[in-house]
Amino acid sequence: MRTLQTIPRIKGIPALNIGAIGQSRPEETSGSSKRSPSYSLSSGPESVSRLVEMNRHRLSVVWNGKLFIGGEYVARDLPLLKQSGITHILNVAGEECNNYFPNEFEYCMVVIQDSRLLSVSLESVLFDGICFINTAIMNGGKVLVHCREGVSRSATYVIAFLMWKEGWDFRQSLERVKECRPSCAPNTGFTVSLIKLQKILCNTRPPSVSRDEPMRLYRAGVHHPKAPFTVVVELGSRADNNKSEWTVTPILLDSRFVYILRPKTRRFYVWEGSEVTMGVRSALLSATTRFLNNVRQFECAPGERLEVMYVQQGEEPNELLDMLKGPTTTTLEALSPEASMLQSGAIFTWDSWLNHLRPTSKYAFLPAKVLSPPTYT
Repeated sequence: MRTLQTIPRIKGIPALNIGAIGQSRPEETSGSSKRSPSYSLSSGPESVSRLVEMNRHRLSVVWNGKLFIGGEYVARDLPLLKQSGITHILNVAGEECNNYFPNEFEYCMVVIQDSRLLSVSLESVLFDGICFINTAIMNGGKVLVHCREGVSRSATYVIAFLMWKEGWDFRQSLERVKECRPSCAPNTGFTVSLIKLQKILCNTRPPSVSRDEPMRLYRAGVHHPKAPFTVVVELGSRADNNKSEWTVTPILLDSRFVYILRPKTRRFYVWEGSEVTMGVRSALLSATTRFLNNVRQFECAPGERLEVMYVQQGEEPNELLDMLKGPTTTTLEALSPEASMLQSGAIFTWDSWLNHLRPTSKYAFLPAKVLSPPTYT
């Protein structure tokens, strides 16, 4: 069964200010630190270590008195957090740092290594963080973004938020963050991801403008056992007539998972394998829905819609088969641990994670229900 749906852009989050990209940075906003001298993007090991030590116990305000950055010491300091009016905490060091005060603050935990974003797509990881920050602030909250030292991972998320919210480019956003917290320095892998994000944000155009984009393939799966949601992994991309550009060759689709093919910028195929069980299906389609909502919210111009076709294995239209050049469906041994993890229920679904918020909370991500995948019979 095939189902074609379109996704409108949600109101409530402002569109990217394209005109502001590349312009000089605005004056310092109220509530942020005083302007300090510019810092070099690279420093020697001794100076970096000194800056990290100097800022280790510091809660740094970055934007409008509502967005803060810090490390684990700050995340453990309940009196400081209360005194500063923090209401929400984005913990991007979930593998090393716990959510220390779950009864006091709203948390969002992200588990990423302080190396690079690997193959996890920006639409799944960075955009979720931006949604969390923006929704909290829109509802009158104040947000702390922290990792272990408040240097790389937390800076990456704050920079990403500024790039989207203010329409600044990567360098402008980095300079703002370093002025407020000199020890901030996203590593090379994160820097590459932020530059990619800049390209995505700059490409937001009215639907009348067409672009030649390479096809991209994604898979809904597990990011980390400790992370309470599944994410979408980008497997590769290729030009229309150059199959060799796929990073995974040949194209093998595991029947236990859900895949997304993006042949055009605003058109998607969601392919569901024949061995996806009902419990796993809920988690994988939830991640897929969130992915598509993020694309719509952050990449589409106002009024632009996404075209999404849901397809079950064995019922693929000829157009999809031609684009994939005859994909092979199989059971990939490398994905068996991940499939077992999903089957065991060790991973929370998106909806169950939302239910773990405090019952009195009015803060959450944008709803993931805009797109309701069909129920197959």
